[in-house]
Amino acid sequence: MFNGLFIVLEGGDYAGKKIQSIHLAEHFLNLSEDNDILVTHEPTKRAKEIKRKLKEDESAYADAERMAELYVEDRVYHSINLIKPNLDKGAIVIGNRYFLSTLVYQSLQGVSLSKLVDMHLRPNILAPDLTILLDISPETGDQRSESRTEAPEKKFERKAFRDSVYQQYREVANSNLYRETFGWVEFVDGNKTQEEIFDQIRILTKPVYHSWVKHFS
Repeated sequence: MFNGLFIVLEGGDYAGKKIQSIHLAEHFLNLSEDNDILVTHEPTKRAKEIKRKLKEDESAYADAERMAELYVEDRVYHSINLIKPNLDKGAIVIGNRYFLSTLVYQSLQGVSLSKLVDMHLRPNILAPDLTILLDISPETGDQRSESRTEAPEKKFERKAFRDSVYQQYREVANSNLYRETFGWVEFVDGNKTQEEIFDQIRILTKPVYHSWVKHFS
């Protein structure tokens, strides 16, 4: 068991993971100024090959196994060098994307879900205490994409693939293989306002947070 608390926010593009991770960090600081908090995301800054392929690859379905390998390699580095050291110190780590994202995107690319699960069964990849999926519809994704100022990544942000991602998140998170291996994923209706979404997140994190505080107080 970690000394710290590890919570991951998942979801497709425009689900609101970034802003909700910030809200959650602020919430934990409001609960106690003694809380040390790390907000992090994947892929990490060091994952230059992943980021190059996301920007330049024309096909969402190309290099599926290579993409899976790159994400797992980056995740091992992330876990060893950032997540685990902070958890060992008793910090709250809030992650924006983790292994559920790889299971979703690379299974859509054509890698079997069982192979992707097996790739993550290693001690260096830590399991979160709580995974929350911000579940949105393609229509919400379309509406939110209209306000984006920078150009979308070529590989995975084209509409047809993006729409498939939203459904794939639901199917993978609800699959017996995922649940039996990694546990349950809590769903949040991400189509609502930021305030309404965070109210759902706050409710879901409350028992996990208080259990952690009680255990380590």
